[in-house]
Amino acid sequence: MIQPGGETVIWGADFAVDGQAKGKLVRVKVDGNVNNTFTFCSCLLTVSSVALQTDGKLIVAGSLNNQANLVTINADGSNDTTFNNAVGGFESSSAELEPT
Repeated sequence: MIQPGGETVIWGADFAVDGQAKGKLVRVKVDGNVNNTFTFCSCLLTVSSVALQTDGKLIVAGSLNNQANLVTINADGSNDTTFNNAVGGFESSSAELEPT
């Protein structure tokens, strides 16, 4: 997924760059280098889908403890603590935003 400003967010299995673990979600700069200021929270064990909100935050669908879950993360990859996830335990393999 390409974010405003041209950086790309990629997700999947655990990523490592130059031997350093980067987690399940990584942001890559326009020049191809990993953006090390983006640090995805360890709030999901798997990531299956990511959607970009209009405010720059990301909605991330994945799983934790064998239950599907949704989280939102801030532009720097940190957990958005203002998001009230009262829907844990559902099955999901994707996240998509509808225009309002």
